[in-house]
This record gives sequence, structure tokens and C-alpha cells, in this order.
Amino acid sequence: MPRSGKNSSMLGEAGEEVAVFVGHARLPQTLSSAGASGVVLVEVEVALSTGMVVGVTVGGFATRAEALLSRIMVGKSLKEGVEWVLREFQHHYVGAPQKAVCTAVASAYDAYQRHVRQEGPQLPRRSSWGAAV
Repeated sequence: MPRSGKNSSMLGEAGEEVAVFVGHARLPQTLSSAGASGVVLVEVEVALSTGMVVGVTVGGFATRAEALLSRIMVGKSLKEGVEWVLREFQHHYVGAPQKAVCTAVASAYDAYQRHVRQEGPQLPRRSSWGAAV
């Protein structure tokens, strides 16, 4: 997912402005020694006007976690918090990487919360004629 500068915008498929929030965590030592990178990375793409998750990517050893997190998160709003995501994920994903993935999701959510506090809720931008841009 390409990064955008502070003053440039990144548009999602539906034309809304989106941002990618990233969290990471260390995997258990037993998995790191098995040839994994030692870190799990979670990227959550969010429509800024609604808080709606439009995409999830998971990098690192926990490849099956991406499909599960996508099923749980895509189409849901982060405005409701992230605790329900973690509970649902923990219920369906049992194993050594579970804690690291949950920590990375929580970290990405913290980044989203910081952004909302700094930038405020994002409304669709309008041209001088009132049309959505």
C-alpha cells in the first residue's frame, strides 16, 4: 500500500479518502528460530470519513491470520473500538502467534485513535461548487 504525504490524499476504491494504520509485534522466540522474521506486521486500511475498515494485510509468520482478520474487520467501523475484534480473533485463531497478532492489531488501532485525535473526523471534501472531490 503506497504511503501518502500529509497534504496529499489516498483514495480507496469507492473514492473516499483512506489511510493505512500499521501495528507490529514480536513473535514468540520459538517461531523466530523456525526461520520466521520474528515480527508480525498488521496494516489496516480505513476510510477516514466513516472509520470503516476497507482492507487488512498481515505480514510475517501468521499468514492465515490475514484471511481471518479480513473476514472479521472489513466492512466494520473502528469507531466501535477494537476489543470485539480481538475477542473474535482469539476465539478462532489459536496458537503461538495469537498474542503477537492481537498486539499488532491493538497497535494499529492506537495509531488510528491518535490520527483521529490529531486530525478530527474526516468529512468528504467538496469542491467550490459543492460536489464531492
